[in-house]
Amino acid sequence: MHGICEPVPIAILNACCITTHYRTIHCTMAADAITQKAEPLPKLRDQQFIMYVGRPQPHKNLRRLIKVFQLIRAKRPALKLLLVGKKEYHAKKLERWVRANSVGNVVFTSFTTDGQLSWLYEHTAVYVFPSLSEGFGLPGLEATTHGAPVVSSNATCLLEV
Repeated sequence: MHGICEPVPIAILNACCITTHYRTIHCTMAADAITQKAEPLPKLRDQQFIMYVGRPQPHKNLRRLIKVFQLIRAKRPALKLLLVGKKEYHAKKLERWVRANSVGNVVFTSFTTDGQLSWLYEHTAVYVFPSLSEGFGLPGLEATTHGAPVVSSNATCLLEV
């Protein structure tokens, strides 16, 4: 199915500032639509959070994301970083690294239902996609279909998505 998505906010980060632009994205609906009713995660209901969805492989650049999150938290101490994905080897290793470095407000989830994922996309302050390389970048596209602003690295296909 091809179509034109609603204009979405695109945040651009550089060394000195964040600017937001709106652009209409021509997209191919490459993923199945989430049809479950949005279901909140109770512990995040009244929290402000940014999030990443996916496997925490080294090329996903999540350690750098967490280091940047530490800098952001200096000005926004209540903000949380939500890392959504299956808790496998790399996730457990990253979780140990977060604890060893005393990084607060990083939340690792395990399995989330489609309804919970929908709610997370709808309520995130921003979806972050810091990957160093990607084949396509489906999670960023999925986030935009739920109206989430996306901050992405400029690696491979991500700026096109």
